[in-house]
Amino acid sequence: MTLSPENKTRWFPAKALGPLLFLIALGIRVLGIGWGLPNQMRWNSLHPDEPIVWAYAQQLEPAKLDFDPGFYNYGTLYLTVVNVATRMVDAYGGGPNGQTDEAAFQAIGRYHLAGRWASSLAGAGLVWVVFALGRKRFGPIGATFGAAVVAFAPGLVVHSRFQTVDMLATLLLALGVFWGLRGLTDESEPHPRWAVYSGLFFGLSAGTKYTGVLGLVLVAAVCWFRPPGLRLRPMLAAAVTMVVAFFVATPGALLHPEAFWRDFRYEMAHTSTGHGLVFAA
Repeated sequence: MTLSPENKTRWFPAKALGPLLFLIALGIRVLGIGWGLPNQMRWNSLHPDEPIVWAYAQQLEPAKLDFDPGFYNYGTLYLTVVNVATRMVDAYGGGPNGQTDEAAFQAIGRYHLAGRWASSLAGAGLVWVVFALGRKRFGPIGATFGAAVVAFAPGLVVHSRFQTVDMLATLLLALGVFWGLRGLTDESEPHPRWAVYSGLFFGLSAGTKYTGVLGLVLVAAVCWFRPPGLRLRPMLAAAVTMVVAFFVATPGALLHPEAFWRDFRYEMAHTSTGHGLVFAA
């Protein structure tokens, strides 16, 4: 693969395009971020996953190094983010304003909103990463076009407004791709830094949503195109780093294997059959 020379754009500094696209994408995602939150008319989010994600996130106690939510349909990393976001809302006065049920559910709405902000930031960060991916290969104009597609894609915008695992998992996967593709031009040995970083982000993505493990396919493809003597070491480095990162993000896979495999098998069966009528109307 050959790299395109930097397009000498004079009208705007190319390095500023990434942050600018991030801010534009974040603004798009923040619009409508309050859709379906609990209010005076309903006490649950209209998104069926949000109450479940939030409830299990509260089973964690990061300060006590307790990262067992008792729930492994997904990895634990995003649940940890939601737990920390909830604590921040409480710390800044966003907890229940009274002892009534209504006050409690209004507070839960604010907790959901904090989790949605984490997804929005991840979704906007994805746009920045796509720009960085394209800049070396297509120049700033081509990279801006690619990033704009991600910034405005309806599915990515909508999922960036939910307290769900999807956008954080996608951002981490894209960061793994960013580092993995560097292996096409980086022939440094014996320390393939690109493979370690790629495995790290793929492992964290898998620790958010298990599909992140598929990132190793990219590493294998990159290694295939490298000189024969420079293939095995980076592949092993990426695989080992990914496994370690996954267990750091989801330690319950080691500490509570029965619960982990129970929920993992359920999620695999669920994704093969689909949601059915859960999202109807």
